[in-house]
Amino acid sequence: MTTNALPLTGWRVLEISTAWAGPMLGRILCDLGADVVKLESLDSIDNWRGAVKGDDRKRYPLSEPGLRPYNRNAWFNTQNMGKHSVGVDLKSPLARSAVEELVKSCDALICNFAAGALKRMKLDYEQLVKINPKIILLEMVVTGEGGPLENTRGVGPTMEALAGMTVLTGYGDGVPQRTGPAYVDPIGALNGAMAMLLAARHRQQTGEGQRIELAQRESLMNWYGERFILAAVDGIEIPPLGNRSSVVAPHDAFQTMGDDEWIAIAVSSETQWIALCEVLQKTKWIHDPRFANAESRIKNSDALNDLITKVTKHHDKLKLAFRLQQSGVCAAPVNNGKDIFEDPHLIANQFMIDVEHPEAGVHRYQGLPFHFEQPQKRRQIPAPLLGQHTRDILKDWAGLNDQTLDGLIASGACTQA
Repeated sequence: MTTNALPLTGWRVLEISTAWAGPMLGRILCDLGADVVKLESLDSIDNWRGAVKGDDRKRYPLSEPGLRPYNRNAWFNTQNMGKHSVGVDLKSPLARSAVEELVKSCDALICNFAAGALKRMKLDYEQLVKINPKIILLEMVVTGEGGPLENTRGVGPTMEALAGMTVLTGYGDGVPQRTGPAYVDPIGALNGAMAMLLAARHRQQTGEGQRIELAQRESLMNWYGERFILAAVDGIEIPPLGNRSSVVAPHDAFQTMGDDEWIAIAVSSETQWIALCEVLQKTKWIHDPRFANAESRIKNSDALNDLITKVTKHHDKLKLAFRLQQSGVCAAPVNNGKDIFEDPHLIANQFMIDVEHPEAGVHRYQGLPFHFEQPQKRRQIPAPLLGQHTRDILKDWAGLNDQTLDGLIASGACTQA
């Protein structure tokens, strides 16, 4: 028996979040079938919407913030597709009853605000279960409860540092490097989605809701647990190696034709080494004693990399990567933003999709890495305008009438697009 239902079809999720980790979690849950409502206000705006009057112009279409920049920011519009937006001041006593009615009608609430924020808003788990005993609360915090760092505040780069990741990246010059895009955010979002699915399954079997605490620092540390073991057991602190590997060579990025164009090549076996030499038409390297095996190639990696670069800089990165792949060598062009944006494979498998936003226009957005067999039209629903669905959701989910809504909006407790 087959079904067109997505895993979380029929679920209602409230999202109180900002930036990347929380919104990406909400976006994943939306793709899994949930109806996700983002609770937000101009007084406490998602910082990926940008400043109310606009900020970094590169984040807006044609570098123009427009009259309502918070609806045109590319960062926000990428991570919030398919959601609804209810404009509500969570700190307003006038909005309290409306928020409680929303909580009664929802299955889950997700939040990535600083530790203690929900408690200050009286929306912590102790308060939520009084309103809805079956609710699932997922809080994304930096370090988690039960230790001296439980109230730590953080953003992606500082969490990477706290998790011990920053010291692992770099080029061995003693200067720790951040990853750039802050891996901790999407990793936290993916871990959060897994945890929510497990909680949903638990509630399906038992009828019980629960609170999930997702420590983002810990979710990141699972990526490199062997480093901790080596340090603790053998006292070995592996230094950062840049693009190189401690066990195989060549293993690096090499310059190709064009301005700042590169190819990544990773040889992991003697068969691949021979194939690389043949494709580069340098079979004499096979018999060079400096490159006789992986150990000697690692020892002489500087000389080897120089030789490879002298060849690759005369090749097109795409064509060379294809030829190496055809020969069994792990190789890939180092794609820049434009390459990814125009990648025919990503367009063909609908990872990159064109979406029309009412105030930002038509633009191409990246999807998520999983695809269900049935069409997911919600992937083509643009990110919401701030307060776009205030009336509809507060009517349908909270049961408020027009008179009550008019009063909340007039008082500023609620806003609409």
